Formats: sequence, structure tokens, C-alpha cells
Amino acid sequence: MLFESAACKYGLRALVSLARQGEGCAVSTGDIAAREDIPYAFLAKVLARLRDLKLIRSVRGRGGGFELAHPAEQITAYDIVTALEGPETWSRCALSFDDCPDSVPCPVHALFESTRSELIGRLKNTTLADLAREVDRKDRQG
Repeated sequence: MLFESAACKYGLRALVSLARQGEGCAVSTGDIAAREDIPYAFLAKVLARLRDLKLIRSVRGRGGGFELAHPAEQITAYDIVTALEGPETWSRCALSFDDCPDSVPCPVHALFESTRSELIGRLKNTTLADLAREVDRKDRQG
């Protein structure tokens, strides 16, 4: 099911953490791992993938680390999930059947299709900046 991979969960948390730092602020893998309670080695792999997909960039030298490659307002939740889960995530069967084409659908295919379309729309309309603001709001509430 959607968002079940550790890479997606940790990647979202890491990107929100970077967005909360602000533009031009590089953060080390170790700092993100500690702040978000993510295993360092796994996070390093996720960040390398996000860098390869051009959602973040690495900054070398003193004070280096990772920063967003684009303003947080230009990165959508859809972009992030698609990058980390793969584009096929949007065509997977809701019941995890290997073969569930539109021509011979599984029992929940039609129901899930409308849900999937709504989810995609919401993710495309939610930016990384929106997610960071929501986390900030929740942190202020305690």
C-alpha cells in the first residue's frame, strides 16, 4: 500500500526537515538522522537517491550537507512520493494483486480508482512548504 516503505517515510521526514531549515541552509546527514530519529546508514541511502533525483543537492566543505534543490513551494508531496516509491505506485492494485488490469479488475478496483485520483490531486496540491508549516504548527502546539 502507499507510503509503506521506510524510504518514503524517512524521505518525507528528511525533506520536511530540510524545508524547515530554510533555503540555502545545508544540513548534514548526521544532523537530520539525529533530529528525525532515522538510522544514519539508511538515511544516507535515501538522501543519495533524492540527490540523484534532483530533489536535493549536496553542499561540500565546511558547513556542508544537503539542501533543497528547489524552493519548498515548488516541490509537491506527489513529486516526493513518486520519486521514492516509483511511478508505478499510482497503478498498483489496492489488494496487492500482481495482475489487476483495467480490463479484468479486482473487486475493489473501481472504488480504489476514485480514491487514488483524489489522493493524487491532494498530493499534487500539497507542497513541501505546506508540510513544513504544518509540522511547525504542531510543534508550537506542543
